[in-house]
Formats: sequence, C-alpha cells, structure tokens
Amino acid sequence: MTVVARAAGALAVLALALVGCAAVGTDDAGHGGSTGVQVGAQGGSAGSSASVSPTPTATPTPTRTWLRHISLTRADSCRIRRAIPPSRLGSTAGKIEDSPSLQFPGNTDCFRLGKSRYTATGIVDDDGITLSVTAVTNESLDSFLDAAVGIEDRIVRRLSIEGFRAVVARSNNPGACYGLLDVAEHQQVYVVLGQPYTADVGKVVVPRKKLCALVPAALTDALHAVS
Repeated sequence: MTVVARAAGALAVLALALVGCAAVGTDDAGHGGSTGVQVGAQGGSAGSSASVSPTPTATPTPTRTWLRHISLTRADSCRIRRAIPPSRLGSTAGKIEDSPSLQFPGNTDCFRLGKSRYTATGIVDDDGITLSVTAVTNESLDSFLDAAVGIEDRIVRRLSIEGFRAVVARSNNPGACYGLLDVAEHQQVYVVLGQPYTADVGKVVVPRKKLCALVPAALTDALHAVS
C-alpha cells in the first residue's frame, strides 16, 4: 500500500436594477407642463414641483480584513507541520511525509502517520495521532464551507485564534476531525487529526471528541509558524 493510500485511509477526509422615475407636473392653473426631475427637493417655480422615490442602491460587499499580513504563497506545509510539537498529540516524533493534496489540488499535504502496536489482547502502545497540514493558496475558508455538503451539521466550533477566523468540524470519517484557519484572501491552513495508522484502518482508537479538542492548539501552532 502506498503512502498516499495509507494517508487517505488514516485521514479520510464552500443586477442590481436601478429604477429611474420621471414626473410631469401641473401649475396652479391646471395647465400641464413639463418639469425637471428634482430628487429630494421641490421645483424652483411656484406650484411646479416634482419628486421621485429614492433610487435603490446596492449594499456594498464588506471587505474582508485581517489583523496582520500573512501570505502562504511560499509557505511549506511540512515546515508548518514540524512546528506542531509531538507533545500536542501525545506522541513521539516520527517521520514526516508529503504528497500532492487530494482535497486541495495544486497544494501539498504534509503528515505524520501515528502508529499503534498491538498484541493479542489489544493496543499496548499508542504512538500518536495522525496529523496532516496543508497550506492552501487557492481556496478561501468561506468557499470551502460553501461547497461542503452538510457542513453546518458537522461544525463543532467557530472561533477566533489571535484574531483570525477558524472552524473545527467533524469529518465524514468517524475517526477524524479537521480545522480551517482563515489567514488571507483565498488562503487558509487546513489540518486533519485522525487515528493512528494500523493494520485495521477502520478501527477508532482515539475518540473523535478528543481529536476535535486538539484542533485549536494545532491551528494556533500553525498560525505562529506562518506569521
């Protein structure tokens, strides 16, 4: 089984119509007469006035701003991954690998596969949680959420990490949880925490609730690595 396939098994892992209006008024004697359109004011001659309803205006789209400038254009997913201490995951340091991202084409996933040692009676040594990091440079957090089917039912938390928006969500895979950190226009850091890689890929060793609880700390470390 290739590294990419193993990782996938372990991780599993968004007219404005402007109405113009003109009026034709009459003078005091009842004679018809054309008048100029006066928006919000009466005409200058006695008895000759016209008004129109305010023209609808578009509501400006709010401009997204960030507390400080961060760019992931030259960011290295593996450098970010290494910035997350193994102690965060209750594991020892291990080999970090990378592969083209399947979730975010054009970017790179960097991960360490946690491993567990089994005996006939079960797990005797949990060597950590699998963690993958992706520095995404071509899709915003909002775009990702808009495209994710059923995401609202899976969001665990919406939070701010040192002023940057973040989301923690359950994966479709019952053994994984992920986080998204909005750092710049069309850029985000994506982390996935999953089960230790074992011969039985589908076995849930670490409860998903625990994985989701670890995501904010991993995102905070990632933010410090790219700031």
